[in-house]
Amino acid sequence: MIRLNCFFQAKAGKYNDALSAALALVAESIGVNSCWLNFFDPDKVAAEFGIPETEQVLMIMDLGFAAEGTGPLQSHFDRKPLEETVTYL
Repeated sequence: MIRLNCFFQAKAGKYNDALSAALALVAESIGVNSCWLNFFDPDKVAAEFGIPETEQVLMIMDLGFAAEGTGPLQSHFDRKPLEETVTYL
């Protein structure tokens, strides 16, 4: 478990996306795969890992090495045509 005791802790919620992106990019730069997990109960995670109430669980990120032949789901590549999502004024 990594605890980041820096200014991100005081700004909970504001920098979560930037922090997770930075961690994923650093991991990738050294050959480690990552996966940012969504939809978890922060209180249950804190209880399971014994994290004190003075700290807040902001995210969960798996770090490790992907099995051969694995990759993102097809839904990561499927995109609607721009005409369906963009309106030019």
